[in-house]
Amino acid sequence: GKREEFGQPRGWLQVKSDAPTPAEITGTWGVWVAAEKLWKEGREVQCVAVSATPGVYIHGPTPNQLLQDKLGEYRRVQQRVVTERGVYEMVGMQNVMMWYAPGGTWNIGKRDELGQNRGWYQAVSKAISPEGITNWQVWDGANRKWEKALELQAMSVGSKRVAFTGNTPRGINADKLGEFVRRGFRFENGRAVYEAVETSERSMWYCNKYWYIGQPQDVGKPQGWLCC
Repeated sequence: GKREEFGQPRGWLQVKSDAPTPAEITGTWGVWVAAEKLWKEGREVQCVAVSATPGVYIHGPTPNQLLQDKLGEYRRVQQRVVTERGVYEMVGMQNVMMWYAPGGTWNIGKRDELGQNRGWYQAVSKAISPEGITNWQVWDGANRKWEKALELQAMSVGSKRVAFTGNTPRGINADKLGEFVRRGFRFENGRAVYEAVETSERSMWYCNKYWYIGQPQDVGKPQGWLCC
């Protein structure tokens, strides 16, 4: 419903449920039809859990370097859901998609195969989102068989570019602010590493529940000019 109706028993859609989260609701949603002033059942309405991060970076060796061109960054496609999971599109290659199939597998394949239990890559997993999945296999077209690619990693990534603005106490380390960009596949402690746009002498990384901005040689360490 509307923001000003927050907490009230009213809105455009409603459902009777004691579920702890919206994604666990199993009941049928009701849709308010203003012209008829009544609720109608929306049996096809679903609430689906998706990853908190909009992107996933998949990287690593494959047997005989098979299909390396299908690895890289994937971004979740807004308002697109297949088999109760988010759908992802490869950055720079819109025909390459990643989705969850009814058979219980995550797949990377062609756009026109979306939702099917097929593709170039496949991993048996019921995970809500693909980050963290490690049991990938890749299709060897020449030999017509699946090959294990257990060294592939699927890591969550946020925005490719971030900017820091504002004032610091007495201007201390204010010159260390500015724009930072994610550079390729580099991660520390499960988070992407960023580099300042204007210089390679400033980096940003995650360590032990803190984000740091500091020198490149200190990446991964709990030290820097700024932290949060």
